Amino acid sequence: MSACAEQDTVEIIAHQISFSHKASKSSLPEKGVLYQQRVQSKSDSTIHWEFYMDVRSVFCGDDVCRVDPVRLYWDELGFFSHFTLKEGVTLEKGDGLDFEPQDYPKLQEILANRHSGLGELHKDELVREQSGGNGADALSGATVVIRKTDYIEGAIWTCYTLWHYANGEIGKKIRDIVGEALGATQLKTLLHGVTMTQVEERREIRDKTLHFADNTIRSSEFALEQLARLSVFDINSQEQIVTLLKQSAPTFIGSGLAYLEKLPPEDYYNRTAALLDGVSNSPNKALNAIEPSGELVRGVLASMSFFTTRHRGSMEQKWADRLAANAARWNVYENVNRVFELIEREGLISENVKRHYASMLNHPDFLIARGAFWQLSRLPLSDALKQKVASFYATNAAKL
Repeated sequence: MSACAEQDTVEIIAHQISFSHKASKSSLPEKGVLYQQRVQSKSDSTIHWEFYMDVRSVFCGDDVCRVDPVRLYWDELGFFSHFTLKEGVTLEKGDGLDFEPQDYPKLQEILANRHSGLGELHKDELVREQSGGNGADALSGATVVIRKTDYIEGAIWTCYTLWHYANGEIGKKIRDIVGEALGATQLKTLLHGVTMTQVEERREIRDKTLHFADNTIRSSEFALEQLARLSVFDINSQEQIVTLLKQSAPTFIGSGLAYLEKLPPEDYYNRTAALLDGVSNSPNKALNAIEPSGELVRGVLASMSFFTTRHRGSMEQKWADRLAANAARWNVYENVNRVFELIEREGLISENVKRHYASMLNHPDFLIARGAFWQLSRLPLSDALKQKVASFYATNAAKL
């Protein structure tokens, strides 16, 4: 690693990996050697890991383009960092033209953009328009929409190939390698905005410590992913993640709920119920309360729909009752309607659920009140509930 001082200790570990690549014509996985470079600073004892791999510059569409070696680098979290070329190597465009000097910094920007339109393209949308040089470097017409900032004109196949190397499965391989090295204890410390630098300061065993960039969101998302992958499902970890979701939504919705969805049903419903119990409509709500219109509530309900589909019959009546009680306090019709649909689908309409629905007949949002009315009107009801439904109908018949 050229940037490191000579006195630093450098160790390189080679990992044989296989992975899929969207530009490949083969049905078999690609294979390669991923190098893990471990650098320990003599000045402050921090340890930095960097990963690199030598890849082909292009899977070309017409098999006549020149293939050059390119070295790609990733950080410890599997995010693309930069690329290098051997001395004397230049990349090629269509018609056998070399990259212009300004094309190389643009390529760096393209590969660093994880949300590039290249991620949505299929290789069949990159077509051959001529027989010579890198003739495949063209887009396939009106059906393809991609920003000019996402590729270099005349080098779409090169950009496509290198982007999927930089942002594809190799990054996940790197995260798994790092997750295994850290282990459950150190992964937990990455939650709640604790950086690896802070972890290092309190560790007794230094030889596994990594020095991460001060990007706490990426570190926390990485920790969530790896804790789920390693099946670290102890109660303390579960509670940590619920707290993280309450305090940091919507940042960690996807990764946090993905973790919860791997829990056993009893634990899953306990944790999601704890999230929804925190929803408050009060203008004086507590600091950790969740906005009922927020993305987290929608995410939890979508997660419940997925979980109950995958684990048929796992939702017990007590969870349906608790869900209905929470929904009765919400002000967003779409979220309440999702609860109606979920409880009906699961066949868990108890007397408690009916009472919670009946309380919604007085809701200030008429859409919610009307939704509760139609739910109740299809159910067998006690005399007291029948009277409430009839009274609601008499008052609002014209609006139903």
